[in-house]
Amino acid sequence: MNHYIKEDTNSLCFQVLCRFFMIHLAASLRKTAGSWMGV
Repeated sequence: MNHYIKEDTNSLCFQVLCRFFMIHLAASLRKTAGSWMGV
């Protein structure tokens, strides 16, 4: 039973990291696009 709980926790952590990475990536792309538009 602990094995399943551990897997659920790992997948949850992975989802949080994935979401954080996607948000960071989107922010970076937006900043890059903004600098290109500024030029």
